[in-house]
Amino acid sequence: MKDYHIIGRCDGHVSPLVIPREGVESFGWLILNWDKPAPSFSNVAKAYVLHPDMNRVISVREALLIMGFPEEFRFPPRLGLRTRYQMIADAVSPVFSYALAQAIKSYLE
Repeated sequence: MKDYHIIGRCDGHVSPLVIPREGVESFGWLILNWDKPAPSFSNVAKAYVLHPDMNRVISVREALLIMGFPEEFRFPPRLGLRTRYQMIADAVSPVFSYALAQAIKSYLE
């Protein structure tokens, strides 16, 4: 097990989370780093995007904030967790969308 990290437990998993020390991203695990920009990631519930300090996947709220959604953004209350994660994965960052719209507007003027 010297080539693996045992990072603890995660909600919905009965066994400890064990991830490879090298090439984590190639196994569907991504540990975020406070000192680096977050890369593009897919559905957190499927790809296991892990919090940089805590032994857990990032929350829906954290994923939204990484994507640039405003803090006051809320999903409809009856929407399931996996659906929320998938909608975030399918979204285009509002920050990028705004910048693109401004560039198109400037070009057209």
